Amino acid sequence: LEAGQPLQRRPTNLAAVAEETVLSLLEKADVRQITLNLNAAPALPRPPLDRDAWKQVFLYLLDNGIKYGRVGGNVTVGLSQEAGALQISVADDGPGIPADEVPHLFSEFFRGENQRQSSGSGLGLAIVRRIVERHGGTIRCESTPGVGTTFTINLPLDAPGAAGYSRLQSA
Repeated sequence: LEAGQPLQRRPTNLAAVAEETVLSLLEKADVRQITLNLNAAPALPRPPLDRDAWKQVFLYLLDNGIKYGRVGGNVTVGLSQEAGALQISVADDGPGIPADEVPHLFSEFFRGENQRQSSGSGLGLAIVRRIVERHGGTIRCESTPGVGTTFTINLPLDAPGAAGYSRLQSA
């Protein structure tokens, strides 16, 4: 990402990428008795995206939900189309993130209070943000301590490189 490598954009079924990632993390989720859910609207557009990069996005967000969510909880991926954009969310019902940490989550090497006892470099969410932004999207985090955390990505279908694909639908 830092080197500015070109994205390998191809029409991508994000629901399939999300499902593949969910399936790859089932064993890890089972260890913490976390249920992984995928709620994808039917017939979503297939915008030209770098599939491998988006797999990383789902992997980082789901892994964080599993790692920091509550034992016996849920992590849910949602995909829908709204107002000319794909809406992607990854939500957990874990302990949440303190409000003073939320503005720093996408900063390189930031590790919140709950993260300091676990492995990791503090780069995951910074990488996620860069991937989303390189595809013309935005990401935000909403968290309520004791209730959970939701990461929401807005990916405009008219973002650079998306022309001509907004009508290509998934089955």
